[in-house]
Amino acid sequence: MAECCSSDECQYTLMTINEIINGKENEFPGLVPLIQKFLTSMDIDVDTQCSIQQYLKLIQLRAKGELMTTARWIRNFVAKHPSYKFDSVVNERINYDLLTTVDRITQGKEECPEILGHPTSRTREHIPNAVRKAEKSYSNLITEKVT
Repeated sequence: MAECCSSDECQYTLMTINEIINGKENEFPGLVPLIQKFLTSMDIDVDTQCSIQQYLKLIQLRAKGELMTTARWIRNFVAKHPSYKFDSVVNERINYDLLTTVDRITQGKEECPEILGHPTSRTREHIPNAVRKAEKSYSNLITEKVT
């Protein structure tokens, strides 16, 4: 029968999810800081780096309890719904409103800072005017050289 490892080999410490994700001073750096340190050694383009940082920030804020989990948000939505009678019954109206709201959030038609924070994107729907002008100038330059 195998013996338990000695106390020197079996050291552990109790940590909260926040401490695991974000770190515990003088004991553990945290998973997100370790990932960020690793990413600095990688050759990653700026857009990808920004996207990764936003996901990591979301994880950090959820671990700290500064952003709601999806489950908490759903419970709050149901509890605040005018049709809810505090009887643990989620009727069709509540279900419909919940799913409609979730659909609008996932499509970006409605913001939900309680669970998503305030993410920003470098991606734009339309080409900036400066880029459009540069493309036109370049196109004109090419046309002049050809003719």
